[in-house]
Amino acid sequence: MTAGSARMICVDDDPLALDQVRLVIADADLPISASYFGSPKKALEAHRDDPAELVLTDLRMGATTGLQLITQMRAFAPDSIYMLLSGEADLDSALKAVNEAGVFRFFTKPAERDSLKLGVYEAIREFNLRRMHSIADITLDAIEKMNAAIASVDLSGKVLYANEPAESLLKNSGFFQLGPDKELRSVVPVETKNFKEFLQDVISTDANTHERSVFRFTHPEIAEPIVVSAVRPQDSASHITLIISDPRRKPISSPEQIATALNLTPSESRVVFGLVSGGSVDDAADTAGVSVSSARTYLKNVFAKTGVSRQAELVRLVLLAAA
Repeated sequence: MTAGSARMICVDDDPLALDQVRLVIADADLPISASYFGSPKKALEAHRDDPAELVLTDLRMGATTGLQLITQMRAFAPDSIYMLLSGEADLDSALKAVNEAGVFRFFTKPAERDSLKLGVYEAIREFNLRRMHSIADITLDAIEKMNAAIASVDLSGKVLYANEPAESLLKNSGFFQLGPDKELRSVVPVETKNFKEFLQDVISTDANTHERSVFRFTHPEIAEPIVVSAVRPQDSASHITLIISDPRRKPISSPEQIATALNLTPSESRVVFGLVSGGSVDDAADTAGVSVSSARTYLKNVFAKTGVSRQAELVRLVLLAAA
């Protein structure tokens, strides 16, 4: 939900009071689309069929109350934000609703423009916060369960987060050293410095044009490198997400598997396989046995087919598919 698309249901069995709410909301120019109901039953049906993000209801409505209506609405739309209107005589009940029933805000009647405007803005913000927390929890749970090794680092290389596969790689692969500060270091000293420069490059370069988002950690006694694909989270200038692939533990998908998974031609899949294995277009061309210009043409076709626009995104797509 964006601020411009928030939907709100307003309920009051008093037509004059409902019109007053309608005028206040229209005059306040709130970033919502509001529907108005004089019948609690019809409001409940509308909310059940298509739950609104915000609900504002009168406390006293003949045979029912706003609290009863909110309880019924919550049964199928628990994440919506519920608010009450009440007369001066019902302030104690309204306060109890806020404290015990989880009502987000209550407003006194008649509705006052500035108070209602501020309350609705705060309700929109609260809904967005709850939604983002829910998404974050789901995403974190999904990351924890993934076989792909995923970590987050700051610009100094300090590991801020690592799921279980990543933690195992960082501790047991032999390619890395983690100091007391959890700074990610290569066993090849020069690579630690190069990796920090790489992180700075990822952050400082326009995400839409950046292509240098794959780094290879080497080992003096191990032929195959560990490939790290880096991405800057949207709007972040302080941390970077890493997808870490150790070819020794889980072979990268074969060209045939890549072709099947991404619906690519054999030539396109060989170039993609080379890109994931080597980390550069030159390496991909060499692996696929084509010229660099042909490899770029194939990659352009792959971008169009997969919907990604950068090499790093394509590498991540393949690494996650292989996880």
